[in-house]
Amino acid sequence: MPMRIKDEELTAANMPAVGISSLPNDEAVPPAALRLFWERFWLRGKGRYQLQANTLELLTEVRPHLVSLAPQRALDVGCGDGRNIDFLQGIPSLRVLHGLDFSLNAVAKAARNMPANHNAVSVSFEVAECTRLPFSDESIDLVLACDLLNHLDGCDDACHECARVLRPGGLLIANPLSESDPGAEELRDSSMLIGSNTFLVRPEDPDGRYTAYIMRFATKSELVSTFAEGFDFLLPLIERERFDPPHGYPFRQEAHTHIYWQVVCQRV
Repeated sequence: MPMRIKDEELTAANMPAVGISSLPNDEAVPPAALRLFWERFWLRGKGRYQLQANTLELLTEVRPHLVSLAPQRALDVGCGDGRNIDFLQGIPSLRVLHGLDFSLNAVAKAARNMPANHNAVSVSFEVAECTRLPFSDESIDLVLACDLLNHLDGCDDACHECARVLRPGGLLIANPLSESDPGAEELRDSSMLIGSNTFLVRPEDPDGRYTAYIMRFATKSELVSTFAEGFDFLLPLIERERFDPPHGYPFRQEAHTHIYWQVVCQRV
């Protein structure tokens, strides 16, 4: 089972150099500090978060396509604490499921949360970057990248890697936040703009435990451009609305609404 990084060991200086691309203001916020945020985030709490309502809604809608595709090998990129495992291992044809996250604490928690009954599915977890997937070309049937693209300063490299590992006919499912999301306007007044609709968010934290994280909001034209090479949209690229309960510190502590893009692409 992967070993977690203990709280007293978490400093920006000892973060492994994995999972963070460079930012325009690296001197102000080192990439390791962004990694530190997620290690601290996944260290907290003992249980597993419930599957996000919008992810469940999207997966339920695409399930008939999954049954028809009959994937045998799936990859959950940005798997976090393993919240998607129950749904994915319920796909009748699935035999191998890889969970991948750049956070050591997330992977350790996912491994601890893994259901005892895998339904004959071989489940494994690994620490790696979404921009350097440790899989060979055309080796995966299904890639899930939910609640991932929102926290990258750019999604082209990650999406190109997903295209590389997917076999022709394989599916990519994602749910990036839309520029129409209410949070985008809120962050314009409170956070540093580091790219197109991309913000560096610093939580109000008197103890300095949570450093900073990225929030990115995508436009339709950006997504069409990103997925133009190597993919066809299996379902329409449309905005969907979801209601989220309070996430708890350091994220939103009140109920709120998100607007996200439905991204269901097939590798060509």
